[in-house]
Amino acid sequence: MRTILFLFLGVLSAVPRLLCAQSLTFQGSVVEKNGRTPIPYASVRLINEKVSTGADDKGTFKLLSSNPVENDTLLFSAIGYRTIKIPVAGFVQKRVVQLEEDIQFLNEVKVLAKFKRKTITLNSLDAEVKAVPDWSYAGFRQTARKFIAPAEYSRLKQVSIRRYLTRKSPFENKDCRFRIRVYDVDEITGAPGVDISHRLIEVEETGNRQLITLDLSRYNIVIPKKTFFVAIEWLFIGFNESIQMTLGPRFASEFESEKGSDAAILEYRIRYEPIIYSMDDSENMRNIYQQNPNGTWIHPDKVVTSGPAISTVLTYTVQKK
Repeated sequence: MRTILFLFLGVLSAVPRLLCAQSLTFQGSVVEKNGRTPIPYASVRLINEKVSTGADDKGTFKLLSSNPVENDTLLFSAIGYRTIKIPVAGFVQKRVVQLEEDIQFLNEVKVLAKFKRKTITLNSLDAEVKAVPDWSYAGFRQTARKFIAPAEYSRLKQVSIRRYLTRKSPFENKDCRFRIRVYDVDEITGAPGVDISHRLIEVEETGNRQLITLDLSRYNIVIPKKTFFVAIEWLFIGFNESIQMTLGPRFASEFESEKGSDAAILEYRIRYEPIIYSMDDSENMRNIYQQNPNGTWIHPDKVVTSGPAISTVLTYTVQKK
């Protein structure tokens, strides 16, 4: 009987630890303390777990905690308001969080700062891109490009990539499915750090578009620091397979006259779509990272002088003059 009792007590003691290991979701809204006016785009962050999100234009937020940290604290902030901290243990779901305006006094005159939202495009794809179809799966799971935002807590509104399509080869796969990842920066290595998108962003393209533009507004992705990365993740599935062939001169001429013969095919290999145009990054290849199958991030080989054609559009807050 004693053994059974000890076993039962041991199971009970393990229950809190199992519960703590489960993911949590924090939901609520952020408003002004006095007028109860919603504060759009406020930042919500778990300090110890280092995950964050942003409120929408109505001040509502939803933050997913995948790896809860004991005694963690929620931090709420917005430009023009005082930051507050709320212990996770004391947070009530669908809570209304009130922020107090940060009012400055100058010569005994009360001054309330006014702010406006601005939009900026980083790494515009209007610039010259090279028709070098080298940015596809080549032993790497992801390829990431580094960006520098004009201000902290900017919001990622849009991502564009320029896809390489010859539109000539019958073996070219025009369909593709891939994922977009958004990372903050690892302060120690300078490589991509924590995934700050918090949700799976998977894209399926079944057309002939070379410029693929994705509206990410609904994901409410907040860039907590100025440095961030946008990565393309390849999916190794049959849907993405494309056959690349190296052809002899005789085959090439016959192919043009639609009398093709496979007798002169030298070799072929499977590549995974999408294949991305490249942009000149010879001055600073430290902007580009690739992820090995083991999950580590490295810079491309030194002979590589170009990076993937990825562009971003951000919105950020500035003080009115």
